[in-house]
Amino acid sequence: MNYKSFLILLIAAFSNLAIAQSKKDVKKYFIKSVTESVTEKVNGSETIRMKSYKKYDGNGNIIEEADYHKDGTFKSKTIRKFNTKNDATEELTTDSNKKVIQHFTHSYNGDNDKATEIEWDNKGKLISKSTYTYNKNGLKTEKKTFNSNNELIAVKKYTYEF
Repeated sequence: MNYKSFLILLIAAFSNLAIAQSKKDVKKYFIKSVTESVTEKVNGSETIRMKSYKKYDGNGNIIEEADYHKDGTFKSKTIRKFNTKNDATEELTTDSNKKVIQHFTHSYNGDNDKATEIEWDNKGKLISKSTYTYNKNGLKTEKKTFNSNNELIAVKKYTYEF
């Protein structure tokens, strides 16, 4: 196996380890954050660059996430808020200039299933709203998406085979 193949295999293995941290493991080992860096051999010299950073709360939820470009420069940051049942209630993503590039809020029904997801623009104006429907078993059956004028623009239906 040549060096390049070995390096690619090594990077893939370590990438999967960082991604594979389950919520249970994060809580069990009291993990506060995970930094993912990549070591590559470029033009004969070894370079290390940041790939991502994840910060967790005491319940194992990712409350802050940063992503980096291939050259190691900062790309984006996502902040998440959670309710007492550990459901994400808000997700705000900003770019390297701290400009909002994505902003979602979520609400949940009495069975703790996502009921709505609302997308906002960088000025806090409604972009779209999605509502979710579930069957008696709690399986998602439909997602309806409405535009800022509350006009239906898409319907996704989910069917299950048992």
